[in-house]
Amino acid sequence: MERISIENFISKTLTGTEIIDVRSPAEFDNGHIPRALNLPLFNDEERAKIGIIYKQLGKHQAIDLGIDIVGLKLSMFKDSIRQKFSNPELLVYCWRGGMRSASMGWLIEILGKKVYVLENGYKSFRNYIKNYLNTIQLNLLVLGGKTGTGKTTILNLLKDKGEQIIDFEKLADHKGSAFGNITSMKRVGTEEFENNLFSELIRLDLSKPIWVENESRGVGLAQIPENIWTQMRAAQVFQIEIGLENRLKNLLTDYSTDQVQKLILGFEKIRKRLGHKNTDCAIDFIQNGNLKEAAKIALLYYDKTYLYGSLLREPHKILTLEFEHRDFEIITEKIIKLKNEWER
Repeated sequence: MERISIENFISKTLTGTEIIDVRSPAEFDNGHIPRALNLPLFNDEERAKIGIIYKQLGKHQAIDLGIDIVGLKLSMFKDSIRQKFSNPELLVYCWRGGMRSASMGWLIEILGKKVYVLENGYKSFRNYIKNYLNTIQLNLLVLGGKTGTGKTTILNLLKDKGEQIIDFEKLADHKGSAFGNITSMKRVGTEEFENNLFSELIRLDLSKPIWVENESRGVGLAQIPENIWTQMRAAQVFQIEIGLENRLKNLLTDYSTDQVQKLILGFEKIRKRLGHKNTDCAIDFIQNGNLKEAAKIALLYYDKTYLYGSLLREPHKILTLEFEHRDFEIITEKIIKLKNEWER
């Protein structure tokens, strides 16, 4: 078993080495190193109990309880390690790089695998990426456009055509509006979002442009790091303009009448800003299956919000591209062409 620095640990994650997080499920769910699999030494209740014993009776009694709990699980851990991890090398971490990761590392080594334990644990990972995200300088290009423009689709087409992108909404599992969690599977907070963002950035060539969507700083439950947000606000914007009817068609491909309650909840979230009359009218349309008219009402709010955000940018930093269609392939090719001309 070898203890390694955070720098070496991150380098090994980039090679595809499997990662084990031995913290409790609650700790893991709050935020973890991307690709890590949770194999908790203690569940949430056991961890809490050990903490109480430590405070009330002292370290030795807490260690004794921990050993008793882990002893009963050794066979289960053995089976899990053999069944879930095929690589001859494994990366292991806990919160501070202490007894939990050392204990699991000892077992893994007995089972014949090479083990690397993260020195100072997940805490060192978080300190490292906070510093990274607070100081990194990026060559950002911002893809702008009103709600329904299809920015996410275009962003992913840019990636397919060889451009570098960061999809904030994907990292936050949220579409960036009051309706953004309708299809999401998980509530991603700022800590996990930052972990995911770091994992994406270290795989990119930072000397080349990186495309991002024109987002609010808050994406779902997560917050874009201030340093990156500041750079986004100063970056060149390629603003897509398409007609209202095409925007409505795009929106109606994302939402359906099967999502009535979630759509109503989305309108309730913006009731104060949209107004009671407009909100009630939109909800009536949803309940009667007329999502197009409900979407028109939603755009009253989002268009106004987007316009306000655009006015805060320097006009010469906005390049507007107008289209009379919603052919995303053609739009994407045009964006790339203009980007190449702009770089020259």
